[in-house]
Amino acid sequence: MSKNSNTFNNTVKVVFAFMLLLISISSCNEFIPSFDIEKTLGYSPIYESAQTEVSMEAPLPYANPGKIYQYSNYILIEDIGRGFHIIDNTNSSSPIKSGFFQIPLNNDIAISNGVVYANSGTDLLALDIQPDGTIEMSKLENVFVYNEDKAYPPESGYYFECTDETKGKVIGWKLETIYNPECYF
Repeated sequence: MSKNSNTFNNTVKVVFAFMLLLISISSCNEFIPSFDIEKTLGYSPIYESAQTEVSMEAPLPYANPGKIYQYSNYILIEDIGRGFHIIDNTNSSSPIKSGFFQIPLNNDIAISNGVVYANSGTDLLALDIQPDGTIEMSKLENVFVYNEDKAYPPESGYYFECTDETKGKVIGWKLETIYNPECYF
């Protein structure tokens, strides 16, 4: 065996060992998703066309509670993406869950001078709760800027329902149980 042949064989062995090392390092740290999962926690897109009307509903269970606000004799609890819960706190030792104000695509509310302000997607709502419990609502359309970068969920490392452009623009994402996911981010 010649010296050149030995050098060539050693070089091949070193290159091969280095390639195996790279493959083993990258395969240990990278999650390769399986798409044969029937049910998992993941993101589903919220389409602009999915908006429904604002309405007052009977009390509902909490789904994704957020901030808590005090307003007159009421406690308002955000429910991200859905609206806010109304709790009558007239008797603070026995608060009563009295209703749910459904606001599609809502993710924030604020109270100032007796008016509850809330977003509904890109629209701003002003809800003036009257002493008799009725609500007068005003709406300004397209106040909030639509972020075009909604093609993927807000967090990586999750399965998600693939977007469908025929359903409209994706204006947000909801973390929930999804079935038979076909996309991963």
